[in-house]
Amino acid sequence: MARRSDGDGALSTLDGRFSVFAAGPAFNPETGAAIAARLGELRSRLAQWTTPQALLNSSGGGIDPARAFDVGTWERLRGIQDRFDPDRLILSNHA
Repeated sequence: MARRSDGDGALSTLDGRFSVFAAGPAFNPETGAAIAARLGELRSRLAQWTTPQALLNSSGGGIDPARAFDVGTWERLRGIQDRFDPDRLILSNHA
């Protein structure tokens, strides 16, 4: 996941060798709370191997999207947004 080629997009590489995705069906509030607790436990157990870079594709929210990019790329993307969508009419899961 850390390999990249020249000319790739804004996020052409990830700062890590692996990615972990975990989820569960929350059919009611109790199940949702149990899933959230287990996901928190999983994050704690993997913390020593976790990089600061965020992967937005599978994040459920509550993550600062700036964590997905280096500072220069983030500033460039915000500039593009300011230029083409100053009123923030285009919506996405991450600001």
